[in-house]
Amino acid sequence: MASTSRVQPLPSPPLMPGFPILGNALAVQKDLIALLVQQYRRLGPIFRIRALTQEFVVMAGPEANTFVTQEGADTFSSHDLWYNYGREFDAENHLSAIDGPLHARMRKLFKPAYSVGNLLADVPMLVEIAQH
Repeated sequence: MASTSRVQPLPSPPLMPGFPILGNALAVQKDLIALLVQQYRRLGPIFRIRALTQEFVVMAGPEANTFVTQEGADTFSSHDLWYNYGREFDAENHLSAIDGPLHARMRKLFKPAYSVGNLLADVPMLVEIAQH
């Protein structure tokens, strides 16, 4: 008789305690970075936060960074999230909507334009625009 093994779904990451209905909405508004660091220390590198009807999975810390840099290309995709946004602007291949080798190639092409030196050179112009 053939064996049929069923893959068990992984348990959900721990959920940050919060208020009924509001969830963590008030805490998120105060100091998001401090909150995420606190919850990373308390709940580990993967946890959930809830704000009203939205729930977010947070991946934090060096463990998450290592996972994303080593496994991320095969695990995550931004295409589904950003493709329709780009299509509205007739830019289906904008950087946020592409993955894999094309994304890496585009990042390499754009890298000089987004260098710190280039950005700092534009600060005086941005200050002038903001003041007027």
